[in-house]
Amino acid sequence: NLAIDLNNMIITCEGVARAALLRNESRGGHTRLDYPEERDECTTFNTIIKKSNDGSMSIEKGSRKNPTDELSKIAHSELEELENV
Repeated sequence: NLAIDLNNMIITCEGVARAALLRNESRGGHTRLDYPEERDECTTFNTIIKKSNDGSMSIEKGSRKNPTDELSKIAHSELEELENV
């Protein structure tokens, strides 16, 4: 079971890292030196990670017209505000 869990954790980590590279902003615990500011554009899409037909991992931006009020509040909150919820 540990070997299966480890493989799944590696796949998940790769997806998180690829999503981080696609996101051209800093927000909350996700900080990038090359993009130190938050960008409203990043609340207009979902990051979609899936297995391609050839078995490789693909990542793309899927448009989202309007974030929900809850998502918008989270996206524009300071980290300290979110930790106190």
